[in-house]
Amino acid sequence: MILTKKKIINAVSESSGVSAENIELTKFEGTYHWSGKAGAMFLQTNTEIRNLKDYPLEKWKESFDEFKKETLKCSRFKSLNEMIESIDWTIE
Repeated sequence: MILTKKKIINAVSESSGVSAENIELTKFEGTYHWSGKAGAMFLQTNTEIRNLKDYPLEKWKESFDEFKKETLKCSRFKSLNEMIESIDWTIE
């Protein structure tokens, strides 16, 4: 199976319970970073992965889950969705 950002994001969304619209995967300075609203919550976003195919889908899900767990450990929220929804994302 050829991995695409869309396939990774959909699989991560399904396994983590975080809405796919809140998850993005962006390449910056040669490596992929979790971004979007979910990435904005993370203490650290760099996956250290240079090519999508370098990780099997399961490892992408594990990577996101580790970032999610680390973020929730330092918060009062029970879920990342709850944390994301608690913020007014309106830009004026």
